[in-house]
Amino acid sequence: MSSRKKAQIAIEYMLLMGMAIVIAMICLIIAGLYFQDKLDDKNYDMVRDFALSIQNELILGSEMLEGYIRAVNLPNDLNGLEYTISNTNLSLTINYSKGSITVLTPLTNGTLTIGDNTIRTRGGIVYIN
Repeated sequence: MSSRKKAQIAIEYMLLMGMAIVIAMICLIIAGLYFQDKLDDKNYDMVRDFALSIQNELILGSEMLEGYIRAVNLPNDLNGLEYTISNTNLSLTINYSKGSITVLTPLTNGTLTIGDNTIRTRGGIVYIN
């Protein structure tokens, strides 16, 4: 075999290997994006479920008789996902790294905080803390 033919075979081999590496990297990038998207969906679902559970606590408080008291602890994070919480008279918003979720609540007076909270019912209004 001539040295020219050997050089051509070596070049073709290197080109094919380079193409294979590029294709493999593209596949890894696509897989990484897919898994990141799934993680974002999981975090959204977790934050939404958390917001709905707090909403349910406030609805339960609004439906109870005068004198209802319940202690609720809001964790510092949700399975490692940091969040902030804020509320107005009729809504509750949870902000996290990828967005925020707002749910409607019954008429409330007070502010939810991360940590210990007390929910009370007086005069048909839910008081927090």
